[in-house]
Amino acid sequence: MAGESGDNRVLVLGGGRFGRLAVHRLGARVTLLVEPNPGPELQAMGVPICVGDGIAAAGDILDRPDAPHWVVPALPLHFLVEWLCLSLAHLSPRLLEIPRQALPQVAMLHAGAKNAWYLSLANFRCPDDCPEPALICTHTNEPRGEPMFKRMAKIKLPGFRTVIMRSRQLAPGVGALPREELLGLREQIRQSGQGSRWVIGTACRCHGVVQAVQFGEDAI
Repeated sequence: MAGESGDNRVLVLGGGRFGRLAVHRLGARVTLLVEPNPGPELQAMGVPICVGDGIAAAGDILDRPDAPHWVVPALPLHFLVEWLCLSLAHLSPRLLEIPRQALPQVAMLHAGAKNAWYLSLANFRCPDDCPEPALICTHTNEPRGEPMFKRMAKIKLPGFRTVIMRSRQLAPGVGALPREELLGLREQIRQSGQGSRWVIGTACRCHGVVQAVQFGEDAI
């Protein structure tokens, strides 16, 4: 089960509906929440708040030795790619396109901003307290089939490396990424050389988002 690490502290990025749900469901495990415009409802929850941009704050907080083990990205964007592009800005990251035909067949596929693809095994709105069971969808009571993070890991583009980071559920409807995996992927990209190209995604068992990024100029 996720959260069995010796360090169960959580950083929540975003104080909207899902950020507030994370605070409510994780309680004292949330040691900090980052939100640029915290309203009265959020302030009344009693969680420590850092007023600022979630991506920028994560760029600073995650490099601290005492950073929380888990990151809950409750933001309306693909946190993983945004954070990598900010942290590796000196490599001049460039977003590239992923052809639709390179993506797995899923129930719902949506093209978003910045060449992002959003994928889902559900063609309906999932309940926000889904416990993400391993085999059976709680809404349809039917087998889910292969998890989304495994389907997305099969995305192949010539000249690209594919990395899909799995979102681990800490509470019903609350997915999180482990700090060690975030820092490890950043270091892997940093050492990969000029012009390296990556298909980078984040996914749980049912939903995912993916983008393609080139870091550095093409090798000569």
